[in-house]
Amino acid sequence: MIAQEIITDYEKLCHSVTDLIAASGYKIEYVYTKMGLTRLGFYKKRKTATFKPAELQKLFTIIDNGSLEDKLLGKIMNKARGTGTLSEKETRNLFKNK
Repeated sequence: MIAQEIITDYEKLCHSVTDLIAASGYKIEYVYTKMGLTRLGFYKKRKTATFKPAELQKLFTIIDNGSLEDKLLGKIMNKARGTGTLSEKETRNLFKNK
C-alpha cells in the first residue's frame, strides 16, 4: 500500500535527521537556531523523531548545500560495495548478450 510506504519513509527521515545534518557539514546549533527552535526543543524532536512535515522542509532548506545528495549517494554506494553487485566483466557480458 502506497500510503504505508509514505509513512514509513517519513519515519525514516525523522530518524535520520542527525545523520543528514552530519552529512551536510553544518553544526547542529546552527540548524536549530535557523529553524527557530531551542537546543532542548530540537534535541527532543531528534530523540523522539517527532518533526512535523513543515519542520523537515525547513531543515532541508537549511542543510541542502547543493552537494548533500551527492554525499549521501556516495555513502550508500560505499555501503553497497561487495554486496551482490556485478563486476565490470559481468556487466559487459550481460549487455553483450542482448
